[in-house]
Amino acid sequence: PIYLRHCTLYERMHRFTTIIEEDDDTGELFVKLPESLLSAADLNVGDVVEYSVENETIILTKDQ
Repeated sequence: PIYLRHCTLYERMHRFTTIIEEDDDTGELFVKLPESLLSAADLNVGDVVEYSVENETIILTKDQ
């Protein structure tokens, strides 16, 4: 699963599901971030996110 971590006075975690896809031309793997995830994290095109892996979980954190 992909979890989104956004820090406020307390920590809240939301769970989102997406599919790993492959670019037909380059073979590069990628994921599309659904609009619901972008809205929940107040993310916009061009924002920088950091990611970390904890066990089998990918955590995205908006770069301040």
